[in-house]
Amino acid sequence: SSGINAEYGGAGGYEQLLSRNKVVSSYILSDLQYNGWVDRATRVLFLDFTVYNVNINQFAVVKLVAEFLPTGGLLTSYDVLVQKLLRYVTTTDKVVFGFEIVLVLFVLYYIVEEGMEVVLFRMRYFLDVWNVLDTIIIVQILIGFGISLYRTTTIEGLIKDSETERDTFIS
Repeated sequence: SSGINAEYGGAGGYEQLLSRNKVVSSYILSDLQYNGWVDRATRVLFLDFTVYNVNINQFAVVKLVAEFLPTGGLLTSYDVLVQKLLRYVTTTDKVVFGFEIVLVLFVLYYIVEEGMEVVLFRMRYFLDVWNVLDTIIIVQILIGFGISLYRTTTIEGLIKDSETERDTFIS
């Protein structure tokens, strides 16, 4: 991870998970303060959390950074990444899903058609620039489908993990 002043990677450092319960988190923070968790040797504090706005179906991944300078100063920074991670929630999303199904069917048809041309023309098929372009387009669409499928399954898995492990930060 990085701040304004330096890169903070590699070994070293500690982490403390906070609870979703405000009282429990306040107790954890008080305990850390009482036991001198932040002292003169502390270089940086990171606070990472994720919030979800149900009304607009968007997640905000927030990183707050406090860097302690050798001179005694403090540099603060933040990074907020807002993403729509849950697809196909609204009516518009479902219409988009319908168009994506049509695209999948079209691509499947297109793959069969191009495959028949490859069988018919063999290596001469690739001598035509337009056939090469068709192949590149098919490969790009298949890669896009793969990335979309991976994203959807990963997010669904993370959401299930967050439902079963309610007091654990899922990254």
